Amino acid sequence: TVKAKDAAGNASVASNSVSVTTLAPVPDTTAPTAPTLSASGTTTTSTNLSWTGATDNVAVTGYDVYKDGILLGSTTTATTYAVSGLTASTTYAFTVKAKDAAANVSVASNTVSVTTLTPDTTAPTAPTLSASGTTATTTNLSWTGATDNVAVSGYDVYKNGVLLGSTTTTTTSTTTTTTTTSTT
Repeated sequence: TVKAKDAAGNASVASNSVSVTTLAPVPDTTAPTAPTLSASGTTTTSTNLSWTGATDNVAVTGYDVYKDGILLGSTTTATTYAVSGLTASTTYAFTVKAKDAAANVSVASNTVSVTTLTPDTTAPTAPTLSASGTTATTTNLSWTGATDNVAVSGYDVYKNGVLLGSTTTTTTSTTTTTTTTSTT
């Protein structure tokens, strides 16, 4: 029923009544679409997974991440997952499935094969050091660039076994406190 009212607070008599029967809810039986998966930033023990968001007729509520067919973890609506604890030099197969509130689950995404990196256990070659412009208190050091099976990331410069500093270049200048200095 409905009653009308005015600004003074006067109310009408009640309207006629109406009986209503609600319809049974239509169950959500449609699964979300499958995400498209990719991997990046793979190291010896980790990788980063990301995927395109799935769509659903109602709403996607989360994603399940699988490693070699076994559930690894879940996210809510995030479309990224950082995987850690992997073993170096090992190949893994990852997939993702989307899910909705009605427990509908998509088919698996494409499978992404990730091979973790091999650890770098090879030291760089030793640079050849030379000094020039030496005075009573300073000298200029330079060296040949070292090589490495992966990459040389920098050089540590020592004076009498004590670290003076680090650089990514192959030259530096140093101040001495005595006239006899050996640089190793």
